[in-house]
Amino acid sequence: MASRRDEMPRAQSRSLLEEPATTGGAVTDMIDVSVHETGPDTCVVTVAGELDIVSASAVQSALNAAVATHHDTVLDLARLSFCDCGGLNALITAARAAEDQGADLRLRGVPHCLVRLLWLFGSCDDFAIESFHSQGIPSPRTS
Repeated sequence: MASRRDEMPRAQSRSLLEEPATTGGAVTDMIDVSVHETGPDTCVVTVAGELDIVSASAVQSALNAAVATHHDTVLDLARLSFCDCGGLNALITAARAAEDQGADLRLRGVPHCLVRLLWLFGSCDDFAIESFHSQGIPSPRTS
C-alpha cells in the first residue's frame, strides 16, 4: 500500500505560475503557487500575488494535491497582495477537503485583505491560523 508521501512527486518543490489573463491588453491576474516538502508528511504551500476568481483554481488544485499527499499542510500567505470572495471560497473548499481526509491545513502570514474577508464572512473559525502578516495590522475581532 502506497503512503500519501509516495503519491507526491519526488521534486522538493514545484511552482505554478499562471500566465496573466488579459482583457483589452491589461493584465488582470498574476499568482505564484509553490509547494515545498518540509518533512516526511508535511509541506508548505506558498501563495504570492492576487488570489481572485481567475487564479483560485490554481491555488485550490495545489492545496487539494498537498492535503491529499501530506497529513500536515501550512499555507503561507505572507506575500498575498489581494483576495476576493472567489479566493476565499477556494481556501474554504480546501480546508473542508483537508478535514474530510483527516489532514491539517493551517494558515500562516495571513494578510489584512484576507483577515477582513474572514471576519466579514464569519469564516475565522473555518481555519487554524498560525500567524498574521505583521504590518501593524490588528488580529481579527472575535466578538
